[in-house]
Amino acid sequence: FNICIVDCKCESKKNITEQIERFFADYDIGYEIDNMEFGSLVTPEVWRDCDYDLAIFDISDARVREELMEYSLEIRKSCPKTKIIFISSDLLCALEIFDYNPDYFIHKPQIEIRMLSAMDHLFSYEIKNRGNNLVLNTKSAKHIIPERTIVYFEHYQHSTKVICEDKAILCHEKLDNLLKRLDDKLFVRCHCSFIVN
Repeated sequence: FNICIVDCKCESKKNITEQIERFFADYDIGYEIDNMEFGSLVTPEVWRDCDYDLAIFDISDARVREELMEYSLEIRKSCPKTKIIFISSDLLCALEIFDYNPDYFIHKPQIEIRMLSAMDHLFSYEIKNRGNNLVLNTKSAKHIIPERTIVYFEHYQHSTKVICEDKAILCHEKLDNLLKRLDDKLFVRCHCSFIVN
């Protein structure tokens, strides 16, 4: 996932970055966070090339608020997949945002409470349903594994080992339950203890 934080003050960037890290800690997927200052906004064409999934606009500063919101409209036109969150310390600016159609608005004092729910609202379904993925819960994390990277499953001693091209994951799911969740065109149970790709 590619995320861009636009025109945030240093303490806000740190807080937002911490919340994003907390959200992705539950998922075994990569993400990158870029920062963009108001004075160095890129053209919508360059934005499209950056392929951002999420843009977080700090519209607290009344001097640049309208320009940032107009910029978000240009981003929306050139890159419709980018989700947009407006944040502001000025709660009254929430009245100004309706014409700009952000995906979410967060009042800055509530960032620690609302950022996780905003991210969950905007991305949980997409994360879980991106391509053909298998979602596995282990003691340490939630793993989202593209099915094409799974080599085989081996069940032994009440555990199942998932062998992927780049890693191995141990979970406590039965092979029968896993087989129901997998694409039957890709996987076959060739033995009572093995499913292979």
